[in-house]
Amino acid sequence: AVIDYPTDFVAAWDLPEIQDDELEDIRQNTYVNPAVRDLAHEERSEFEESMRVPIRIAYLLKKSIHSHASRLTIPLEVLHENRLLGSVDSFMNGYYGIRKFLTTPVPFPLIQMARTFLFAYVFTIPFALLSDTSSPAAHCCEVFILTYGFVGLELVAIELDNPFGDDENDFNNLAMANTCMEDTYLTLMDVDGAEWTKQLRKKMKDSMEVAAESAEATESTGLLA
Repeated sequence: AVIDYPTDFVAAWDLPEIQDDELEDIRQNTYVNPAVRDLAHEERSEFEESMRVPIRIAYLLKKSIHSHASRLTIPLEVLHENRLLGSVDSFMNGYYGIRKFLTTPVPFPLIQMARTFLFAYVFTIPFALLSDTSSPAAHCCEVFILTYGFVGLELVAIELDNPFGDDENDFNNLAMANTCMEDTYLTLMDVDGAEWTKQLRKKMKDSMEVAAESAEATESTGLLA
């Protein structure tokens, strides 16, 4: 939801996977809650508040992992506990990298100057060929190839500026999330056994089915089909 917010405008707390206690905790412990909004140093947008949700979820995950001794009949071994905590840290390192990419602005004058020079160069190419004695067909080919190359590079730069979303050539965030969840199942199978793993799988499947009743699944709907 954080990655795709600029295109689909779905806040993280509106995802179908976040339910019950987790949803209540997020609404109470982010500045979406009017009771704590006065603590903010300045007014925050929904996009900025949505960026806090993965951090809160990571905190809840670590809190749950640390409390295993009081919640499980057979507590986790230290190796398994560290493995789970390390997985959470790995997810957060990746998230911080993506967030830095999304929030680092590209200087507008740089883009403006680059596009101005690009289009000025492309549109003045025919004048540079006036003194050329080649055939008109050769002139057309030269202009076409140069225009195709420079404008194509500009379009590639535009796509690379925001590679996240639902376009055909964007990153498949949903598929990557599915892969991460499948890795989580394998770890959970090793730690808690098949019964709890199947319960988690069923919960993720139910969330997806509820979200997909009215629309085709995208990155903003349930994770697993």
